[in-house]
Amino acid sequence: MTDRALGLGDQLVQIHDVLRRDLAALRAGDLPAADLRVHCLAFCGAITAHHTREDGAFSDFERQMPELGPLLARLRMGHAMIARRLEAGIDDLGELAAELEAHFAYEEEHLVPALNKL
Repeated sequence: MTDRALGLGDQLVQIHDVLRRDLAALRAGDLPAADLRVHCLAFCGAITAHHTREDGAFSDFERQMPELGPLLARLRMGHAMIARRLEAGIDDLGELAAELEAHFAYEEEHLVPALNKL
């Protein structure tokens, strides 16, 4: 099945799965320190880009489905919290992984069904 055949929500889950895989690779710690730093920077950049694109799309979703307003506001706050955490530096990959997984799971549970209706 191509991305065009998938609902928007399903595409979001695919993106989350790639980010989950990348985070798992970082946590495995099988990389030399210099490579780990490069991968961490790339991962943080990918998360930031993903959330920036989502925040931009949320305005469109809100216009189409005003009832999503409170959910989208909560997700925007989650994006801001994760951005602050990434800017401060990653001290504990396990803690970051748990926070991201909780965010992804919440988004997938509450937003994906609505997106797949679009």
